[in-house]
Amino acid sequence: MDIPRSVEGRTVWTASLTSGSWSWRKMLRLRAVLLPHITFRIGDGTKFSLWHDPWHQLGPLISRYPLGPNVTGTHSADRLQRMIVDGSWRWPAIPGMGMGRSLTTCPPYMAARILFSGMGQRTLNQWGRI
Repeated sequence: MDIPRSVEGRTVWTASLTSGSWSWRKMLRLRAVLLPHITFRIGDGTKFSLWHDPWHQLGPLISRYPLGPNVTGTHSADRLQRMIVDGSWRWPAIPGMGMGRSLTTCPPYMAARILFSGMGQRTLNQWGRI
């Protein structure tokens, strides 16, 4: 199955449901069903989008903090690794947003992977290739 241009190079969590083949659109509709059963172990942060992947329990940060990229001095396309230094979080202090406090409750893990809780902690490596 070929990856449609609308999905290629983007995160599967933000890909459009309106383009691509019928099978791709059906697969993308399953995101909401799968998400509650997925645990993201972020590792060094190179595999995940800082703002668009649902690596945090709050979901995609861009949904919770729409001005986040502007107020943190980051770009919407940045990887999560931008906020991890020597294995610890380095969120900028932003008065009134409470961003740093809520985000540091999710510790970085050593190995980056996506785990599906319904399958005995099986790693879903294919998601990262989409």
